[in-house]
Formats: sequence, structure tokens, C-alpha cells
Amino acid sequence: MMRAILGAATVLWLAGCTWTVDMRSNEEDAEDDAPDSFFVEAELFHPERLALPADAEMLVAVDAVGREGRTTLTRFSTHLEGHQVPIPLGFSVEPESDSPVLYELSAAILSDERLLRLTGPTLVLPREGTARMGRIHLHHPIEMGFGQGWQCDSATLMFGAVGERIFLAVDHQLHPLEPVPAASGVRYESQDDDEIGIHEKGGEVVFIRGEETLSDCHRVTALEPPLSGGGNEPGWRIELDEERIELTSDYGETFTTASMIQTGSSAMTTRFRGMGEHGPILAAFRRAVCRDSATGMPHPYSVEVQFEGGRLDGCGGRPRDLLVDTDWRVTRLGEQAVPETGEDEEEIAMTIEFDAEGRVSGHAACNQYTAGYELSGEGLSIDTVAATRMACAEPRMSLEHRFLNMLAQVQRFDIGQQGELVLIGPDGQMTAVQRDP
Repeated sequence: MMRAILGAATVLWLAGCTWTVDMRSNEEDAEDDAPDSFFVEAELFHPERLALPADAEMLVAVDAVGREGRTTLTRFSTHLEGHQVPIPLGFSVEPESDSPVLYELSAAILSDERLLRLTGPTLVLPREGTARMGRIHLHHPIEMGFGQGWQCDSATLMFGAVGERIFLAVDHQLHPLEPVPAASGVRYESQDDDEIGIHEKGGEVVFIRGEETLSDCHRVTALEPPLSGGGNEPGWRIELDEERIELTSDYGETFTTASMIQTGSSAMTTRFRGMGEHGPILAAFRRAVCRDSATGMPHPYSVEVQFEGGRLDGCGGRPRDLLVDTDWRVTRLGEQAVPETGEDEEEIAMTIEFDAEGRVSGHAACNQYTAGYELSGEGLSIDTVAATRMACAEPRMSLEHRFLNMLAQVQRFDIGQQGELVLIGPDGQMTAVQRDP
């Protein structure tokens, strides 16, 4: 269990009920020109107000992140002894250099071998020797994300360490792992389900679930610029390229620019860090469908921006990217399921393919079709549909007629919880799933 604390730090439970870490050095001959230390004041909370177990343990760290990488300045762990959220924190941090860096706080709550809550990296902004951070949200670990993301066939995994413990998240379940003997590489198995495990060898991962072994595993790669995002109330916009971050906020009244100094990824999130004349910017792009709060238009990423002016939440990426480069198979027309085969046992092919040039095409149960499409800030529209004129036996013709009518009336689209495409119009909605490769 991690007890190491940087330097001669001690952890105290004070009468004021604040976890305080005294980072003052015992060395009397400390250099006078060392960077000034600063004090961090914060409060960890989660809105659900669920009681933490009596044996809950808190991990806290502050890192400095710059062009040369990441350095941990302060790290400690301590038992909460039954205390509940909100958990006040107060501790000092001693920077190691005057080089331009971002300071980030992260925290976790564990109990026995369970990972209960996590924060994301939270920007620390010292002013006159104190960083008053206010409330910091403790998220569910799967919601927040941790470790390295992996895609193993249809299964999405998160696998990595929190403190000194290893965890695996799959199918919305979190499993603590322990190393077990392996002929080669490193093998981990779940402590609460011996049918769940990971075998890591030569940088490759095999996911084991019961008698099923998924070896076609690929790392979830970091996102790359150029990227953009934005949000509402107040309106804001962020633009990133390989060298700069540009943030326009307060409905266009405030413009902030920063030089890109570091990019890193964790699970499904890529974080871009910049430093400018008006301070640091930390922009997090997470691979998760995000709907614009004003229009409902889905985007491929949720975006969180932290900077001197506060925190902004919104969406990022192009809605078009949720549609293109996918072969969609229609499974429902309104309440009617589309059968996979007809009475002749031949496949009923009803497909949709969007391309990046504004065209949509596919099979309409009997004939091939094509049309133009347009995405606006408000929704999705389909131009006049052209189709071949071959005749087919029922139910293909009636299915095709309904499909083409609904397609021509599409007004907007959405992405469902399982990644399905939902096309919505006045006569209802059609649902499509990604076709197997």
C-alpha cells in the first residue's frame, strides 16, 4: 500500500478537518533562489453523496507538466478514517524549476482493492502563493477513464495502474487485477472473477473472458490536431493545431492563445497542454458522443477546457465524422424490424453509406440508390433520391418503398448508446448498425 510521500512530508488530520501536508524542508541550507512554494486549497466531492466505506483511502498527487515531460512534485496517500465528502485538502507544493509548466492535481479514492472514485487532471493556478481550487469532482472510474484504452474486437477495455494497484474496466464493470504466473510476458487475473484476465506480451495484449480469448487488440490512439470544439452559455470556441491553442470565450469578447507544450492520452481522452501570456490552457478531448446543448447535434468528442478564466464544457470534432467511413445496415424502420433474409432465404440488403463529399448511397432492399446530403448546424437533410428500377418479390418492394420515403424526409441524426445510427424524420426514425467487416 502506497505510503511514500515526497521529501519529509507528514500527513495530519487537523481540528479544522482539512487534510494538510506539510512540505517544508528540514534542510536549513536550502538555496535562496529556489522557486517559491505555493499552498493548495481544495475540496473533493461527488454529487451523489454516497457514503464512503470506513476503510476508504485517498491518493493525491500534484504534477508539473512541461516540454520535458511530467514530474511529480507532491504525492501522498492516507486513510480517511470514516470521513465523508466533501473532503477538504490543504497542502504545500515546492516547484523544482522556474521553467514554464502546468501544475495539475489528481486524486483517487480506494477501498480495500476497489477503485471507487477518480478526478481528472485538474489545473492548479497559484496566485500570490495560494491556489484556491474550490470543489473538485470525484467521478466514477469508468466515466472518468484511466490507464490505456484498448479495442479488442467488439470489446472496449481500460487497463492500467492507479497508485500501486492494477485495474481492468470492461462491459461497464471494474475488476482489480493481480499478476499470476505466465510462461511468457505478464498475465493478470481478476480477484473477483477468475474468468477475466489480461495477458501482456511484447507490447501486445490478449483479453481473456471465460473460454473466450480476444487477441485482435489495438491501442486506442491519441487524437491528433487539427481539432476544434465549442459550447454555449457563454458561447466559446477552441482551435488546436500542432503548435498552438486558440481559445475564444465570452461570446467572442475574450481571445486567448497558447503555445502547445505537451500532449498526452489516457484511456479514451487526449489532453492538450499550452502555455501563453495569459497563463496555461488544458484542453481534454474525450472519445464520447457529445450533443450540442443548443441544437442537439451529435459530435464525436466531449471537450473540457481549463484556463485562467475557469472551466468550459462542450463538444468537439465534426458531426460528419460520425457518419462517414462506415457501412451501415438498417435494422428497423420505425417500429418495424427489417428481416435479414426473405422467404427465399436470400439476404435483404438495406444499407447506407455516407461519404465525405456529401453523397449517400447503398442498397434499398431491392435496388441501389444514391442522393446528396447536407449537414447544417441544425440537422441533416437528404436531397432527391435516385434509384435503379429493378422489380423484386415481397417483402423487398414494400420495405424499399418505406425506406426510401423515410430517407428522403430525414431531418436530423443521432448515435445510440451501442453506437447505432438513428435517422429521424416526421414519420419516425430508422435505426442502422455497423455492418460486420
